[in-house]
Amino acid sequence: MGDPALRTPAALLLLTVLAALPGLAAASEPGATVILRRPGEAGAAAVEPAADPYAWLEEIDGERAMEWVRRQNARTAEHLKAQPRFDELYRQALAALDSETRIPQVTQRGKWLYDFWKDEQHPRGIYRRTTLEQLRREEPEWQVVLDVDALAAAEGKPWVFKGTSCLPPAYRRCLVDLSPGGGDAVEVRELDAETLQLVPGG
Repeated sequence: MGDPALRTPAALLLLTVLAALPGLAAASEPGATVILRRPGEAGAAAVEPAADPYAWLEEIDGERAMEWVRRQNARTAEHLKAQPRFDELYRQALAALDSETRIPQVTQRGKWLYDFWKDEQHPRGIYRRTTLEQLRREEPEWQVVLDVDALAAAEGKPWVFKGTSCLPPAYRRCLVDLSPGGGDAVEVRELDAETLQLVPGG
């Protein structure tokens, strides 16, 4: 029946692994000596990691990566536009996104209620504010704090608004997070909430 030690699950697994390794099958025969070395030890074979064929996609602004994105977007758009109800659903979605009857999502800072708003005239959005008294009206008057579309046009960068944080209790000095293109990385600007101007060198 053989050596009982070789009938344990661990021993059988080890023999199976050794038999499957190239170059070790012959060494696993009775009487042969098997020497296993860790990477880096003398006599150990160097194993080079396989090159990643998609590493170029990590250059998110690289021309090759952007061209690949454009091709994938075109394929997706072609597939979606071929669906029978695409035009109808597209119009409905666009109407909902541009509707003036949407409920603002406001954040209170002192006497002001702030809201970030997008519509057909402002695809990148405007950061605006109003008072509680005005918000209770059917058509509130909003004061534009930052026009992201105008800033993008003036600076030639596709800015995406990422939020603000302001210093209480006056809430005059604010930090505005802007992303060039919508990625995770942001550029922080200082905003004077009294003059409604970005502070040069702030």
